[in-house]
Amino acid sequence: RATRDPSWLWAAANVVETLEAVHRVDACGVPAYASTKNALAQTLDDEMPSFFLAETTKYLFLLFDDDNAVNGAEYVFSTEAHPFNAVQVQ
Repeated sequence: RATRDPSWLWAAANVVETLEAVHRVDACGVPAYASTKNALAQTLDDEMPSFFLAETTKYLFLLFDDDNAVNGAEYVFSTEAHPFNAVQVQ
């Protein structure tokens, strides 16, 4: 969003579509997303790393939600997707 380059939104949409089509599973009746066990064999692993929810989904949310609290504000993000006020970081 910050770059205003629409190719990033296209790439993120492709990620969401792939997650839904390939990685979404139902774990005890609850939707979840499985890791790739073997990309060549196209098999899934029986796990969902915590960073998927903590980081991946957070960045996707920020890309597509125009009304989120950090959109348009002066924030920088850590590698773990934690927002920090850019003024205070300097």
